[in-house]
Amino acid sequence: MSKQPRLVPALERATFLAESPVRKVARSNRLNPLPHAGTISVFLLGVVVVTGVYITLFFGFGFEASHRSVEKMADHPIQSLIRTIHRYASAALVLTTLVHAWRIFVAGRFRGPRAWRWTTGVAALIIVWLAGVTGYWLVWDERAEALNRAVDRVFGDIGWVSTFLVRNIYGPDAGSGWGVLFFIWFLHLALTVLIGWFMWRHVRRNRLGILPPRHWMALMTAALVVASVAFPADLLERADPGALIGGLPLDPFVLFLLPPLLGDWAWLAVVGFVALCGAALAAPHVTRARVPVVAIDEDACTGCELCVVDCPYLALEMH
Repeated sequence: MSKQPRLVPALERATFLAESPVRKVARSNRLNPLPHAGTISVFLLGVVVVTGVYITLFFGFGFEASHRSVEKMADHPIQSLIRTIHRYASAALVLTTLVHAWRIFVAGRFRGPRAWRWTTGVAALIIVWLAGVTGYWLVWDERAEALNRAVDRVFGDIGWVSTFLVRNIYGPDAGSGWGVLFFIWFLHLALTVLIGWFMWRHVRRNRLGILPPRHWMALMTAALVVASVAFPADLLERADPGALIGGLPLDPFVLFLLPPLLGDWAWLAVVGFVALCGAALAAPHVTRARVPVVAIDEDACTGCELCVVDCPYLALEMH
């Protein structure tokens, strides 16, 4: 018999030890958020979509119009709350999806019959990140200007990209920017629809349910509302091509690539990120799955039947 790879089991043990403080505080899986990270992600996606639709009702298109519409939202208590919930739910969605993906990976549950589910989940995470970037772009503040300069720095040597930037953003005939902001909004919408499709493909054969327990939905809703009231989403100055970019507050879950893209290692950051995404997508296809062996720990078994429901081989029965 060939030896099994030791890296993933070692990571699983390290993850188990790292999670032990959470388990001690929670005292039960019912109150432990980590096993529910995947279903919490689905719930957060719903929150992002609902709040995003609401925000769109008050959004204007254009370099000045977009920023001015967000300024008006920030001055309105309800609109400001919904906008902040949208931002925090988006960041939380990235975080919970990463936690869920990591736990699946270290448990070795990304190969064999689960390979397609893993691939669709990773694809959904990548698109969630892209949708978050376009969401920040829509505000057309200093962060959006930093994104413009990052695109120019990385892709500015490509003729049509440089022409597009000059003609529509930096040139004297750029105009109001209505077309640029409408295109970014349409891209944001298309990415959201694509997330929904990949998410549906990810969960459509799941027999455990796609939403978290009700108490977790209530807790997440309360946490988002309290955080949004205590710390409303900020709004920076309107994008100015002539201003210096530096010292911007950045979302670590969405805009983490901006500093290296604006630095001296822009292409290295792009290549590294693309390689990481490619490796994650290819992981179930280039690693060998362990031979599935069932071992029942009678002292730990509670008769919950979750192992029977979750078995991708339909090989277990509860007696």
